[in-house]
Amino acid sequence: MTDPIVSIDLDHVAVEPGGQASVTVTVRNPGTIVEGYQIEVVGEGVSQWADVLPPEVSVYPQQEATAVIVFSPPGGTGAPGGTWPFGIRVRSTEDADASAVAEGDLEIGKVFGLQAKLLPVNSSGRWNGRHVIQITNWGNSPVTLKLSATDADQALGFMIRPDVVELPLGGTATARLWAKTKSPTLRGTATRIPFTVAGERQGAPPPQAPPTPYGGSLDRPTVDGAFNQKPILTKTSVMVAVLALLGIGGGVAWLLTHPLVEESTFAELGPPPAPAAVKVDALGPESLRVGWAAVPDVTAYTVVEVLADGSRTGSKDVTATDNALTFEGLKPATEVCYAVQAKRDKLLGPFSEKECGTTAALAASPSPTDGGSGSPSESASTGDPGSPSESGEPSQEPTSATSTGPGNVPVNPSKVPTGAATTANPDFKGKWFAADFWDPNVSIFDPADRLAKLQAVDKRAGIVSSDLYPQITLNLQATNWVLFIGPFDTRAEAEAACPTVKKVQPGCLSIQLDP
Repeated sequence: MTDPIVSIDLDHVAVEPGGQASVTVTVRNPGTIVEGYQIEVVGEGVSQWADVLPPEVSVYPQQEATAVIVFSPPGGTGAPGGTWPFGIRVRSTEDADASAVAEGDLEIGKVFGLQAKLLPVNSSGRWNGRHVIQITNWGNSPVTLKLSATDADQALGFMIRPDVVELPLGGTATARLWAKTKSPTLRGTATRIPFTVAGERQGAPPPQAPPTPYGGSLDRPTVDGAFNQKPILTKTSVMVAVLALLGIGGGVAWLLTHPLVEESTFAELGPPPAPAAVKVDALGPESLRVGWAAVPDVTAYTVVEVLADGSRTGSKDVTATDNALTFEGLKPATEVCYAVQAKRDKLLGPFSEKECGTTAALAASPSPTDGGSGSPSESASTGDPGSPSESGEPSQEPTSATSTGPGNVPVNPSKVPTGAATTANPDFKGKWFAADFWDPNVSIFDPADRLAKLQAVDKRAGIVSSDLYPQITLNLQATNWVLFIGPFDTRAEAEAACPTVKKVQPGCLSIQLDP
């Protein structure tokens, strides 16, 4: 058998998403017998959008036959924009080895869907305000945007970091914006200065049409914001300054008319007494809390574990302002005894009488019909942030491992929803998360409800207060709840998990929870 001779009238075809384009393929039979040929389109993606009319032709010796290839890519963002290579393969129906291929390129037009959001929309300050820009790409092609900000009166100076962002398909990018006034005012009323942030596609021609309201055009996103400039001196600040001066003057006058009473030194006070009212309470199957009554005029406390033979081990120091310490990593249903000693500078007091406590027993694992969210003990053993104690409520005390760690800002337990973390997790350093956040003072979302719904989809879900991770505060003017899935080693993995977060939350960002 002889291979057929295949040619196409166009080797480069352009088509818009949702449209159609066609090429004509010519098949020549160089053999001596009548041949039947099957025609098919090969190429990733392209073959799914192509129809061959007819898919099989019969050609006499030394004659030609033609067929039409119709390309119909889906509309909207279903077909990624760009150039797609394809091949038209013609194969003999008598001998599969007798075949030939003609190659070409299909260029699919780009569909833009860029949306911008500014958080907060309005900022206030005497000198500058801070904002966060969020841009989402809902188009069918990756985009590189150059961000800039302007105000009509040129009363503000702007700094955007980063000012160039990369937006993959379906991706979201964030940048920080600082708006600084050029003319601070000493007194008067607050002035609102509006400004606009725009994203220009690199290499794109100047815009031909005016931007649409609320976010600009689909290929040039814009968003409006404002900086409320406050005067440097307000009535309240002047009053506070006057009262402060009066207070300082009164203090100086009192010192001049009253002799100082010599304070007692630690040496004169002597060693402190042993702490009283020592109590050991179980917080769960792996933790105990040791508390005691405060001792006056001390600089620190020392808590030790008392063994069965009376010896002491596991010494841990506590500042004078605390009178409780939590021990983690204990065995379930185990009795442990502790004693407390007060310190007055270098003077050590006697140890208290030992007090014992027993950790709780492990709870039974839930049945599969419980929704797959996992028992409290499972959450604690895997180290998931925000796991509740055995009672189902979040722990109200920071653990000893994190009570003195850098960046550990405990949250008020009375305001923490069930399942939320109360201390920063040092293992999150450098990791990535798929997350969304909202202001608890203005949002209608229930944190505990959102966490339960997300954990039903992905057991890696958690919720924390932004106070625990200052690096993700995003310069907002209020504490935010952060609902997340993670941790991940790379940003790409976090972005891939964003669709899961969006099943229960409107938005999603790839962020790092650095304590």
